[in-house]
Amino acid sequence: MVTYRVAGITAGFAAEVAGWRYPPPYDTYDLGDDAAHLLRPEYRYHVVWDRDLAVGYCCFGVDATVPGGDYSRASLDVGWGMHPDLMHQGRGRAFVAAIVTFAERTYAPSAMRVTIAEFNERSLHVAAASGFTVETGRFAGPEGMRFVVLERPGGVR
Repeated sequence: MVTYRVAGITAGFAAEVAGWRYPPPYDTYDLGDDAAHLLRPEYRYHVVWDRDLAVGYCCFGVDATVPGGDYSRASLDVGWGMHPDLMHQGRGRAFVAAIVTFAERTYAPSAMRVTIAEFNERSLHVAAASGFTVETGRFAGPEGMRFVVLERPGGVR
């Protein structure tokens, strides 16, 4: 049984995540080699654990947004990334559910928002299954990639 939990990020895990490389077209989610970026408090990065295995990360706030999107509505922006070796194994719903539960308990937002690349049908599907069902926009990012912005009212189960 999967028992995900969310905890604060450490320097060691930030360095590990910075080295993750996703296969194309998911390589747009590569974070680069700047582990210090993940440790900045204003970006609120966290580790997602399955028992003693670090399976991914999440962040809350401005670092979960994409330049060019309309983020004028009050909402907690949420971003997530699963370890590249664990993608496409049916873990997504439980993974995102743990992140949403953590966000609700920690930040008590009136709404949450995700920005997902249009090509990423799996992530869009998991987001919808996790209550992110209100589309508030579509836009092209700085390099022309298309994104979808979805919101989830707070307290949705």
